[in-house]
Amino acid sequence: MTVVSDPSHRFSPLPDNPKVAAIVDRLVTAIAAGDFLPGTRLPSERALAESLAVGRNTVRSALKELTDQGLLETRRGRNGGAFVAQGQPIALRDSVVRIFGTDLGKLEATIDAIALGYSLAAETAALRGKPEDFERISVALGSFHDAVATGDARAAQLADGKFHHAIIESAKQPMLHDIIRDLDRKISLGAPLHIWGSIEQHEPMQRRALEDHIAIFEAIRSRDRQAAFDLSYEHSKIDLDIILELLQVK
Repeated sequence: MTVVSDPSHRFSPLPDNPKVAAIVDRLVTAIAAGDFLPGTRLPSERALAESLAVGRNTVRSALKELTDQGLLETRRGRNGGAFVAQGQPIALRDSVVRIFGTDLGKLEATIDAIALGYSLAAETAALRGKPEDFERISVALGSFHDAVATGDARAAQLADGKFHHAIIESAKQPMLHDIIRDLDRKISLGAPLHIWGSIEQHEPMQRRALEDHIAIFEAIRSRDRQAAFDLSYEHSKIDLDIILELLQVK
């Protein structure tokens, strides 16, 4: 399998006419990191092509290769498409290393920028949020709690996205929302949903995230700007911990 050698493309759209192997690596990494959980439908060929800045034929060939290897399954009909298979019969770590492992400094810098974005949103929500904003955050937190309690990783991922979205909306700053979304896309093909890690990482990561969410919400609701910032910053480092564990970096 051909390796993409230029690390400058690690978190940016791939160059024109990349080889299918590079797209395969990116999609495998997205699945390994939990952008797309087992049973989840991938975005359309068109959406993936736009996200990766490549042609649809290249994406189609990559999806076919992953289907042949058993990582994806194709379903037909109105609600059909490419879905992540329940098992993961091929080795995933090599692809993760090729995408994230060759430039850990850039990975850390990217996640630091993401963490700062979310932290500023939380601090601003503590400053500008209104009671109805806090209620939306509370409802999203409740949904996340219920999903974690039932062990439903997909529901937890969706509820997590709603929780963070509610905080960002409470900041009353649309441009900040756009900045955070663009930063998230440098790590996750599934953005605005966050990466969710491997199946083995789900339970401990979700328990950790739930504790963080509760503390962040309480800081915002009590208008403790500093605590909201600090707690959100540390919480955002979960993404880095997930990727480093996938890379088996101690």
